Amino acid sequence: MVKKPTIYLEVSDNYQKQTYRNRTYIYGASGKLMLNIPIIHNKEAKRQKTKEVKIESDFDWRKQHLKSLKNAYQTSPFFEFYEDDFVAFYQTEFTHLLEVNLASLKLVTELLDLDIKYIHTTNYQPIIEDKEDCRFLINAKNKPLFKFETYTQ
Repeated sequence: MVKKPTIYLEVSDNYQKQTYRNRTYIYGASGKLMLNIPIIHNKEAKRQKTKEVKIESDFDWRKQHLKSLKNAYQTSPFFEFYEDDFVAFYQTEFTHLLEVNLASLKLVTELLDLDIKYIHTTNYQPIIEDKEDCRFLINAKNKPLFKFETYTQ
């Protein structure tokens, strides 16, 4: 991601379950922990576009995510430098899943001082010939491309 000054984000595809669109994992003292954003499933239509997926507001996922991040990383070096940014992020009210994902990308890009331009797709292209296609990376069932070495903090 760092090597590419422009990244195209697929937002016009059909939303798929079992992907990283609404979940991520962090590591804490107890091991691997999944952070999930609850969504409203569209029961009327069989398919809904990724850009149309709404967040279920009955569950305070923002509070749970922030608490989990603090519990897992508050004693880590440099956490204090980013904590205010995380708090501000999780105080933001989001209605759509895409808003959360775009805001988190923007936050990470800014915190890492990266100069990346994000462009949203306007229609779904099943085959991409002129760009590197990384859409398969979002599928949680796929094996990760990278294996990071474990280390003690």
